[in-house]
Amino acid sequence: STPWPPQPPEGAFGAHLVTQSRRLRPEYVQYARVAKKVDVRRLKENLWAGIGAGVGFKPSHPPSAVPALQPDESGTLKFTSIMNHLQHVYPRRQLADISTSYGFICLLHLANEKGLVVENVEGWGDLRVRRDEGAVDLDHGD
Repeated sequence: STPWPPQPPEGAFGAHLVTQSRRLRPEYVQYARVAKKVDVRRLKENLWAGIGAGVGFKPSHPPSAVPALQPDESGTLKFTSIMNHLQHVYPRRQLADISTSYGFICLLHLANEKGLVVENVEGWGDLRVRRDEGAVDLDHGD
């Protein structure tokens, strides 16, 4: 008598795949249960207001009451400092909706648009942001 379903020969393609009955359960993934509304254009503008002067760009807006970000001795800013700087711009309730992911995505857009370099800090504990001296800001020709 032949077993049902027929078993593939030992070494045949697919012989070692997990069968339907032995399927592994997926890992639980945390996700937001409430939709968040973030004005990404405003977030980019506020990030740039903090980053721009800090990495050596001339400010395009008059100085505000918000304290400027101070680069380290090598002229770079840390991503954590950039994100923490947003507390001077947004009320606490709005700031709670701005995740690190939103900030990072906006930073990547700004890096592309404004000629910034984003590098990891040893051990991936943070990111450094600096001006790429060879890049040109297409918006302003800086």
